[in-house]
Amino acid sequence: MVELDLSENDIDDEAASHLADYLKSNTTLKELNLNLNRIKHHGVIAIFTGLAENTSLTSIDMN
Repeated sequence: MVELDLSENDIDDEAASHLADYLKSNTTLKELNLNLNRIKHHGVIAIFTGLAENTSLTSIDMN
């Protein structure tokens, strides 16, 4: 999978934390769309912590 669209999925900080764990080990995902979810401060921190270990993602949309 190279593109994942999770927009408008009511994702909260807890779900974002699980997504961050996935991002740490994923080596194929290039684009991630998280528009229009309920991700707050802690979720954003978790996601970007996961991204620190990710070398494949080139685009993330969190509008």
